[in-house]
Amino acid sequence: MQPEQYEAWYTISRGAWIGGIEYRLLDQLLTPHPGETVLEVGRGTSHFTRCFSDHAAVGWSVGADIDLAAARFAAARAKAAFFAAAADVLPELH
Repeated sequence: MQPEQYEAWYTISRGAWIGGIEYRLLDQLLTPHPGETVLEVGRGTSHFTRCFSDHAAVGWSVGADIDLAAARFAAARAKAAFFAAAADVLPELH
């Protein structure tokens, strides 16, 4: 599936509703604080990385996925850092 097709799901009413619930649950569970970094691994189009970047009081949002096309899609749409990498071989973040 192309990144555009995957991301389009969040624009329909059901996708927006489910995505909103998922984000609120993640935000409650992670409780990010100012200056902290949120890393989303296996992030696809980085829907949730973008949510944290746009709404949470985090210092930095980072998304990682093995799919280079998804990383490019995400990087073109957010104020966060994205890279293509396998979950078991993540680069160090400084």
